[in-house]
Amino acid sequence: MADKVGRNEACRCGSGRKYKHCCLRKGVHDPFAKGGAAVSRPASPRVDEPAFVPFRRTLRGAAFTPAAAAAVSRGGAIPGLELHPWIVAQLRERTGIGPGGRPPAWTISRVRAMDTAALEATLARLGVPVDRGTFAEAAEEHLSAWDLSVEWTPVAGADAELLGLVACELWRRWLPDFPSLEMVDERMQDGYDALDRADARGACTIWLEVWGLLLDILPEARSSTELDEGFAAGLNRIGNWVGDVSIELLNLVREEPKLARRARDVYCAAAERLGDVHVRQDLAELHYSLGEAGAGEAVLEALIRDDPDDLAGYARLSDHLGWPSHGGYTDVPRAIALLELALARPVREPVRWDLPKRLADLRERRGVD
Repeated sequence: MADKVGRNEACRCGSGRKYKHCCLRKGVHDPFAKGGAAVSRPASPRVDEPAFVPFRRTLRGAAFTPAAAAAVSRGGAIPGLELHPWIVAQLRERTGIGPGGRPPAWTISRVRAMDTAALEATLARLGVPVDRGTFAEAAEEHLSAWDLSVEWTPVAGADAELLGLVACELWRRWLPDFPSLEMVDERMQDGYDALDRADARGACTIWLEVWGLLLDILPEARSSTELDEGFAAGLNRIGNWVGDVSIELLNLVREEPKLARRARDVYCAAAERLGDVHVRQDLAELHYSLGEAGAGEAVLEALIRDDPDDLAGYARLSDHLGWPSHGGYTDVPRAIALLELALARPVREPVRWDLPKRLADLRERRGVD
C-alpha cells in the first residue's frame, strides 16, 4: 500500500493541487483507496457520445455526463429533478441536440445573433407587443427572464422555447445593470470556461463577481440552501460551485494578494449573511493568507463555539497554531489542547480529519511520546 499522502503534499489524484485543497476537502480520505484513483477530470467521453461540458459541472448534485445531457436535450427527464427551462436550453446549446434527437429549432446563440428589432418582431408575431419600457416594468416582479416570458401568452413547444430565449436576450440587452438569474448563470459558466483554459485567476475573478450578484439579487437568502433554492435557473448547484471556487481560490491567494483582499471582503459579506460553515472556513483561510492571523483565529473560534461537535474548526485552528504557514504565530501546546478537547467530544467525521494522526504529529513536534 502506498504511503499516506500528507495534507500539504501534492494530491495523488493528479489535479496539481495540495491534498488538503483537493480530495481531502471533497471527503476522499485516500485518493488511491480500493485501487481506484479519484480524478478531478475524467477521461474524454467516447467518440460516439455528444461533446459536452466538463464532468465537474453539476446540476442539483448530479453530474451531467454526455449521455445525461443528451437525454435531457432530447426531452427526457431526470427522476426527482425538475429542470428549469433555461437549464434545458443550456444543454441544447452545448449538445446541439433538440427534441426527439433532432437539432434544436432555437438556441441561445441563434437568438443572440438576432438584432433587437428582429427580437421585437418575433415577440409581435407570437402575440406579445412588448417595448423596452413595459419589459422593464414587468421585470421588476421577476428574477428570471424565462419566468417572465411564461406570463406573456399561452404558447407551447418550440414557440414557448423561443419566447423564453428572446426574453432572456432582451433582459441581457435592456437591463444589463439588473442581471437576471440566467445572466448570473452565464457568468458562472464563464468562470468554468476560464478554468478550462487554465486561467484560474480569471475564473476566480469572475466567480467573486458572481458571489456579489447572488447576494444582491437574492437578498432574503440566509443560507447556502436558500441561495440554491432561489437560483433555480442555475446549471450548477450552489454548494458544489462554492466548493469549486474554494479549491481554485485558496490555491491562488498566496501569490495574488490583491485577489485575496477582494475575496476576503466578498467572503466577509457572504459569511455574515449566510452563516455557511464552508464559507466561514474559507474566510478564515483568506484572513490567514493575508497575514491576519488574529482575524482568522476569531472566525475559527466562532465556528467551534457555534457547533462544538464539528471537527473542522478544531482541526483548522490547530493546523494554523501548530504548523503556521502564513506568517502566523506558533502555539503547539494550544494546538494539542484543541485536538484533545475535540477528541473528548462526539465530534463528527474524525476519520476524515485524521484526528489521532494530527494529535500524534503535534505531540512529536513538542517532544511528547
